[in-house]
Amino acid sequence: MSTADDLYRAVLARPDHDGPRRIYSRYLETTGDELGEYIRLSLDVDRNRPTNHTRQLELHNRLRERMTAPIAPWIRSHQRDRGLVALVEMDGQSFLDHGADVFARAPIQHLDLVQAKPVFAQLMKHPVLAKVQTLGIIQGDLGDEEAKLLAASPNVRNLVFLSLSGNRIGQFGLEAIAASKNLPLLRAFDFGFNAVEDPVGTYVSDGVSGLQFFQPGGPLASVIVDKYGPKPWLEFPANGDRRRMCDAGE
Repeated sequence: MSTADDLYRAVLARPDHDGPRRIYSRYLETTGDELGEYIRLSLDVDRNRPTNHTRQLELHNRLRERMTAPIAPWIRSHQRDRGLVALVEMDGQSFLDHGADVFARAPIQHLDLVQAKPVFAQLMKHPVLAKVQTLGIIQGDLGDEEAKLLAASPNVRNLVFLSLSGNRIGQFGLEAIAASKNLPLLRAFDFGFNAVEDPVGTYVSDGVSGLQFFQPGGPLASVIVDKYGPKPWLEFPANGDRRRMCDAGE
């Protein structure tokens, strides 16, 4: 196995840390591989450091096919973070069949699932789900039973962000999530547009000054706190960027 492969495996092992990416990018640059330059510039962009944005965007577009080729047959779309594929959208059956292949080929932390309901019970039992740090299943026709299955799954223990907006989950499903011992790290929960009023408070802008103010969640927030204790996810973070919620930095 080449040095490049060894260094990439280190990136896969610690996708939330910048250090392995910087080492990998430096090695690639010594070999003349422009992917190394792209990773370096992207790290600077995502860390708000001065850098050559024009060159970063040029490489971003040029390297698209190369970066997605190893996983393209199994994903519907992707987003990159810090120079490498970080978020993928997959349909439920594809994740069951090829989730292990996808996560073995890219340092993915973020997963969006579509067409998940028909195979939801199997999805919650899939061990690769334990690698996911932010999960979105939006407008998936999920109900209380699916929420209960999610809450009971030990494979969601690493989630820091969860979006279940636009489904049909009621109070039973919401309380199953609140009672779950499998979501110890969850600190951002997007629950809007379900069958009960959203209990999660959010920061919103006044639309004029750009200032943000806190808008409390619905009355179920008090019910949850009274029955299950305080939950950090009852207050959605002011910076709702899911990529930065599981970011260990340098």
